[in-house]
Amino acid sequence: MDPQTLLLQVVAEKTGYPVEMLEPDMELEAGLGIDSIKRVEILAAVQDKLPGLPELDPQEIATIKTLGEIAEHMASYLNGGKPQPKKQETTHNTDIPVTETPTHTASTNAPDLTRFEVGIAPATDSSPCDLDNFKKVVLIPDDNGISDALKTILEREGFSVTITQLPSPDTDIVIFLSGLNDSVEPAQTLAIHESAFLAAHQVASRFIQSGGMFITVQDTGGRYFLDDHPSDSNRAWISGLPGLVKTAALEWPKALLKSIDLEKGDRPPETLAQVIFDELQRDGSISEVGLSAKGERVTPIIQAVSQPEPETLPIQSGDVVVVSGGARGVTPATLVPLAQSTQCRFVLLGRTPLVEEPERFADAKDDAALKALLLQEIKTRGLAITPMELNAKTRGILATREILQTLKNLEEAGSEVRYHAVDVRDTRALNTILEPIRHDWGPIRGVIHAAGVLADKAIADKTSQQFREVFETKVAGLDALLTATCDDPLKLLVFFSSIAARKGNQGQCDYAMANELLNKVAQVEARARGPECRVLSLNWGPWDGGMVTPALKAHFEKSGVSLIPLQAGGEFMTRELAGTSRSVELVIAGPENI
Repeated sequence: MDPQTLLLQVVAEKTGYPVEMLEPDMELEAGLGIDSIKRVEILAAVQDKLPGLPELDPQEIATIKTLGEIAEHMASYLNGGKPQPKKQETTHNTDIPVTETPTHTASTNAPDLTRFEVGIAPATDSSPCDLDNFKKVVLIPDDNGISDALKTILEREGFSVTITQLPSPDTDIVIFLSGLNDSVEPAQTLAIHESAFLAAHQVASRFIQSGGMFITVQDTGGRYFLDDHPSDSNRAWISGLPGLVKTAALEWPKALLKSIDLEKGDRPPETLAQVIFDELQRDGSISEVGLSAKGERVTPIIQAVSQPEPETLPIQSGDVVVVSGGARGVTPATLVPLAQSTQCRFVLLGRTPLVEEPERFADAKDDAALKALLLQEIKTRGLAITPMELNAKTRGILATREILQTLKNLEEAGSEVRYHAVDVRDTRALNTILEPIRHDWGPIRGVIHAAGVLADKAIADKTSQQFREVFETKVAGLDALLTATCDDPLKLLVFFSSIAARKGNQGQCDYAMANELLNKVAQVEARARGPECRVLSLNWGPWDGGMVTPALKAHFEKSGVSLIPLQAGGEFMTRELAGTSRSVELVIAGPENI
């Protein structure tokens, strides 16, 4: 069987589209709705059916858009060649400093689940950074004169320097200074982070091929909000920049990447510019460096620490907990133990409107069966439908089923529960939903922000629209939830972050940036709210559940990535909330994932 025929058969098998609906020129994502997760599953099935086919690199295949192009790629392999990838393979890893303290498995009865606390430690150099091969520098400016002062220093050292909002593709060094702006509010956070992303996007192709230097500089107190050092809490809203740096380090193995947290204090621009220039020449292997006004140089670290034994939960029976993104995916697994322990009331917020499902669809148990049934009905009525339209219909039905099952599970666990379809970024819509809730059930006592979307693309390929959708769901959603509950006596505030925030992740610069920002907002919220409210940001590793199919699980295992067991991960949050620890920023993953 030729590769194209085989590929079309596998795609039909894994997606439910009939073979006759598939054409070689169809784009996997734009035309068929095949995301990165389904792509891995399809590639695994192709490998099973063609044992002689060399292993296909998912990162390489991710750059190919159409079914026909993938088939040509496969044919080239089978004919003894190896096609040139569109971009260089990225095998570089960003090292995360881990303390030498022996690892203790978190007390969740899950031997592969480890609880890491995020902290700060002195940064030590291993080698100086050589700038001799770099000449063309672009400074993306701040609003208080530091960029002008740094330009003077760099030109004196022989560099060609331009201050502009967007670098040209032939730039050698990009230094993003807008994180030092004096004025920082939640409303400005998208513009600042998107500006950094666009700068990285401009130079990505060059930095992949030839290397370069990409530096972000922010003022979040010189310690990334990881201790009690005084700093302006509003500045947490520009703290997602390290997520871009750590992701770029994975995608651009030839480039030098660094995030600098520079505490400005009351120092003049000239002094701050000199501090930045000095840091450019220091160890390039450290991806995050904090520089305090007192001259301290630190870097974030993680330390494996046992989970404290559970004592008392901060919420109790009848308390109202609002959960964004709580009705689908892995989030329900964390809510059921909380319901069993407290019988609290849940308000679940999601993007998916509930659709009425005809009874005749009940026997179609999965995506493929549902697509086949829908397509048969459409053909019988003499109508036409595109693959994307068919996909949207089946997804709506399957999503409704999942939501209804979640509601049933929570009710059986002892909780009252309501579901509302809403854009979590819309404060006015949230207020409209929450006012009747307060009237019926009382004030909001807890918020769990778990909403999130993915649009996995390398920095070089990602669009601004994709960036905004991913970033804003997390960040604008958080801002809207905090605003909508600002007068409620919260006893519980939990953010679902990601290991991508701490480590970076290829294709997820937006997700890493958004989740890193959540981590730091959690830090300042914990300071502001004090002991009356338990604040927690959970940087989850990948779960064995939700969107993880058996094929994707096998891919993770082959890559040495362990998955969080669904039951153990679900129980972790409730145990952590009941414990005596006041740690805010946690990473939950297998030891080999760090």
